Amino acid sequence: MFLEEYRYVINRIFFLEIQCPNPLVNNTNVISVNRSLGGIANISCAVGYRQISGDMLRVCHDNGTWSGSPPVCKGMYTTIITSILFDKSLYFFSKFL
Repeated sequence: MFLEEYRYVINRIFFLEIQCPNPLVNNTNVISVNRSLGGIANISCAVGYRQISGDMLRVCHDNGTWSGSPPVCKGMYTTIITSILFDKSLYFFSKFL
């Protein structure tokens, strides 16, 4: 912890403003973000997607990169149910997308 605090002070003395890039990646939403040194990005998968790898909570490092790895969100399977009325009988068909 001391080393991180020391780097923060040194960067401030020399007026180097550390900023991490926008953490937004495909199929995600950024819930909250502070791109400054030590800032936290809270990320979620977009509606209809689920996390299959990566980190949803990331911290901005003194080298301008985020901790962990970017989240990867994949589309969830959804079911479409179709009903057909035929000869006064109701039939249901489902299809996975």
